[in-house]
Amino acid sequence: MALGEVRPRDWWRILKREVVIGFLLGIILSCIGFLRVILWQQAFQTFGPHYLLIGFTVFLSLIGVVLWGTISGASCP
Repeated sequence: MALGEVRPRDWWRILKREVVIGFLLGIILSCIGFLRVILWQQAFQTFGPHYLLIGFTVFLSLIGVVLWGTISGASCP
């Protein structure tokens, strides 16, 4: 913005791009988190009988956290 390359009218375009990138990053991290829950359950029986619900909760939570961080970071400047 200081160099004039990005103007305030470009905000929606930048925000859309950041949301897509944040969503993709969230999906990748969510898959890793879900697989970790599944693998730990198979190896150590750590999570009990509801390990799939815990895995889905981790999956959705990671997507939400990454999207929230991406939107917050893109809208602050």
